[in-house]
Amino acid sequence: MANPTPSNFLPQAELERRLLQWASSSYVPRYPFFDGSLTPSASSSPASSIIGDTTQIHGDMNRWFNSTVELAAADCGVAEEQYADVAIYFLRGDLQEVMRVRREVYLKHAYDSDKVPSGRRFWVWKDFKEDLKRVVVGAAKIITSSAGSNMASDAIDLLMRRAHPYFASSVTLGLIIGGTAVLLPALGIMTWDRMKAAQQQRVGATSV
Repeated sequence: MANPTPSNFLPQAELERRLLQWASSSYVPRYPFFDGSLTPSASSSPASSIIGDTTQIHGDMNRWFNSTVELAAADCGVAEEQYADVAIYFLRGDLQEVMRVRREVYLKHAYDSDKVPSGRRFWVWKDFKEDLKRVVVGAAKIITSSAGSNMASDAIDLLMRRAHPYFASSVTLGLIIGGTAVLLPALGIMTWDRMKAAQQQRVGATSV
């Protein structure tokens, strides 16, 4: 049986309208967007320390969850069932697209405790946070490992992994559902297809 939609569940257009208004206001305490950069920068985004160790990455992301996502949700009257949607709104670049794909698959495959499909309309906030951390850490490891690689026999794959580390990370990672990583072949296929499309768009843009 499908889970009922919470009575205060906001339509996507209304959710985005409130978040845009919030992000544009003068009292936002910090830069709210996680732009997905994998190089150090002066930004206060958690991505600025993405090359750091896993503990530091987790700490930065926890602060982003608390001081940006949950604060924005509270100020905008958004229920916890939509916290993951708030977080995805504040993502940028490939990481936003990756988490959209993972959300789509999560909603199709999330289970109740008895392993019956839940028909869930939302991504459980705890599951989302754990899943996003794994994708980000995985991407950082890809950047670190590929930097010293000279695998000429698989140069195309290596270039795609370097250009789109979040996609490459998502291809091999199972989704966190109920605190457990669940391997779903459809997720890898969908993510790989999106990664190839992104690469083709980038090639097309540079050839114009």
